[in-house]
Amino acid sequence: MTDEGQSAVDFINCLSTSTGEPFALRDWQADIVRTIIGTTQPDTGRRQYTDVGLWLPRGNGKTELAAAMTLERFFREPTRRGEYYCAAYSRDQAALLFNSAVAIIQDKPELLRLVDIVPSKKLVMHRERGSVFRCLANEHQGLHGLRPNMVVMDELHTLRDRDSYVALQTALGKKREPLMITITTAGLTGETYLEYELYSYAKRVRAGVIEDAAYLPVIFEIEQDEDWQDEKVWHRVNPALGDFRSLDEMRRLAARAREMPRYENDFRRFYLNQHVSQTSRWLPLDDWTACERETLPDPTGPWFAGVDLSAKIDLTSLALVARCGSGYVVKGYNWMPEETAQERERQDKVPYTQWQRAGWVDFTPGSRVDQEYINERIGAICRQHGCDTIAIDPHNAEWQYQAFERQGFDCREAGQNYRTLSEPAHTLEALVKAEQFWHTADQCIAWQVESVEALPNSDGRLIRPVKGSARGRIDCVVAMVMAVALASTEEAAAPAVH
Repeated sequence: MTDEGQSAVDFINCLSTSTGEPFALRDWQADIVRTIIGTTQPDTGRRQYTDVGLWLPRGNGKTELAAAMTLERFFREPTRRGEYYCAAYSRDQAALLFNSAVAIIQDKPELLRLVDIVPSKKLVMHRERGSVFRCLANEHQGLHGLRPNMVVMDELHTLRDRDSYVALQTALGKKREPLMITITTAGLTGETYLEYELYSYAKRVRAGVIEDAAYLPVIFEIEQDEDWQDEKVWHRVNPALGDFRSLDEMRRLAARAREMPRYENDFRRFYLNQHVSQTSRWLPLDDWTACERETLPDPTGPWFAGVDLSAKIDLTSLALVARCGSGYVVKGYNWMPEETAQERERQDKVPYTQWQRAGWVDFTPGSRVDQEYINERIGAICRQHGCDTIAIDPHNAEWQYQAFERQGFDCREAGQNYRTLSEPAHTLEALVKAEQFWHTADQCIAWQVESVEALPNSDGRLIRPVKGSARGRIDCVVAMVMAVALASTEEAAAPAVH
């Protein structure tokens, strides 16, 4: 390692942060900078690392560090007409890094007099060298003509396509000592996600499975077998914890994740950098199983039904919910076309035929959903339970809606939106957590519970159930939410008894 790495550290330590405090790189930050800038190829003397992947949990200052490293190269690299870029999934996200860098420049008069800053264009120009530092929009068509010396791509896990990344990454080959740094927290598992693809590559490079001397993986993460509630793990994964990363806030967030399971995945992902399969775990299977009973208690109130109808070949589900003391009892029913069951087994990776033999799925005749058969079965089941009221999503199901009304049922519209589903979803979540949503064993429904996640709205106050993966099915869970909504509404509207 050369003195150039230490010189880079010294330069950054002469700066102020974007909030005006002395930069003062911590040891772990200085090690990253020294390694990137100071490691050289033994045969050529050139900088060894041209590609860096930095995975760091939220709150550890990765954007600020990246801004300082970009400025170090922009001001200290002896290059004329160099090109330095920050990019992200949107121009606004990339502007966070750019604005931090500009604030750092403005606090250092000896740097400020070397450049012209054009805020409207998100552009900094070096007057003497002609180099530029720019904030890029996520428009890959305009990126192919660039000749970057350095690119920092922020929050890689939010990138929805690879075109911008590929355009910038391939453009780096035009320069003698290019540098691309991707900085991100953990995203979702699955090779369809660019971030996870690069994370998997970084892990293999770090393990020595792949030889890539030009790539530097820097990964702070919890291991799969570690306890996410262990504060020793928190400190190892969050190098700034107890420093400029608040330990009290971590404790508060962990406590919320313990009490509200749908926040657990968010905590593990954003604060411990663990890749997860769902954006928000909603109903932990252990909690769902704890509500299981061999025999359901007798309800103390009327039954209410929720129906999630399939258009062609997917599951159609019915859920019946009735008050039972302080909780609810629930019964679920699922149907799918008989002739497509085996094909659906291969696609969904679950044993529908085995579940059919166990009575957890009923096959309808033919290769498509037999709506008349299902309407008759739902009607018969509801009449058997004395259920008069059915919640149904009318979208693409108007004739079924009318068919249930012709059978004498009181049908209520239940649109699949936040306004309709959020409050009963919260209610169902609380009932399951309190072990007051009683049901019998049913592997098909348990699989759907594992497949569901809670999607929050923009301010995080409202939720609705959504699929966690393309293969997952959540129809019966949605039907349960609809039935809970109906039961809660009807019970609230019931007249008081004096």
